[in-house]
Amino acid sequence: MKIYLILFCLIFTSFTVFGQNKEKCSELLNRTITATDLDENIDEFLLNLKTLILCEFDEIDYQIFMGPEGNMPIIGSFLFTFIDEIQNNKSYTFENLKETLLDIKNKPEYSQIKNIVEAQNAIIQKEASVINWESDKQLLTKMGLIDEQLNEIYTIVKDNENKPYTEIFLIYSDTLNAQKEKQLIQQQKKNDEFKDKNPESIEWVKGLYAYDSYSKGLKKSKETNKPILLYFTGYACVNARKMEDNILSEYEIQDYINSNLVFVSLLVDNKQPLKENEIFYSDFFKKEVKTVGLKNLEIQITKFNSNAQPLFVLLDMGGNEIARIGYITDIKIFSDFLQTKK
Repeated sequence: MKIYLILFCLIFTSFTVFGQNKEKCSELLNRTITATDLDENIDEFLLNLKTLILCEFDEIDYQIFMGPEGNMPIIGSFLFTFIDEIQNNKSYTFENLKETLLDIKNKPEYSQIKNIVEAQNAIIQKEASVINWESDKQLLTKMGLIDEQLNEIYTIVKDNENKPYTEIFLIYSDTLNAQKEKQLIQQQKKNDEFKDKNPESIEWVKGLYAYDSYSKGLKKSKETNKPILLYFTGYACVNARKMEDNILSEYEIQDYINSNLVFVSLLVDNKQPLKENEIFYSDFFKKEVKTVGLKNLEIQITKFNSNAQPLFVLLDMGGNEIARIGYITDIKIFSDFLQTKK
């Protein structure tokens, strides 16, 4: 499971930097931002941007705007647009930039982030204690932790009474790193065992093994008594790469597929020529099929009435369709699809 801990990487700002000189702040608001400022004096511009935030916003706003390690993820995309317009000779001042930041602050998602930061700021000032766990748990929940993470932190708290939460978080970070290392070792062991038992398979995504032909998949399915997962894809399919990077690369997804399904990846734009005895005439294409890719595409169109990639089709051991799904970004929905029963 991928663990999102944005709470641990938000900047802890030293609040002594606030209280800028009001005259200096007023002068900054009226200052024009030029293309030269951005091209030749970018460091000075960023320094002025920080000064603007310190002048016109509060401590939590500064934390949110600056983001992890000062990389400004919340305002980055808006700044790129702003900078692009300036470089196209539009006239802007820091007052205009302030209005842009206010627009960001008024967005609904900003309030959600602010709640996380406020909870974080509160918890790091506390010492961990089992007695106070229920109130601490509420803050941790506001920070976005789920039950599994809360249980792990509670275990650490029990063994580290009266230590500040900054130390608790460091211990938890070390625990997560150790868990990740152990998981990687277990995954590599499983991968090696899978490869030994399935020498005809290829590593499609690191840690995920596939067969490269429909007929091989059917044969392996009958041998192992496992359903088939067909994956119609292409070298040029951008959405397929996104799913591979964000879903098929997840350990839980890979482990389920490798353990419970016969995965078959079929490239529809594979230019590799078929062997002479594999070439056949397609009634659909009205011509001979001479490449692996065209053969895979013919299978997708004639058997599954689809010409869109990526497409995942779940089949039973007899080759009958159970379910199908196309491009998707939600890992939970994809996981549920994989476990569909006939």
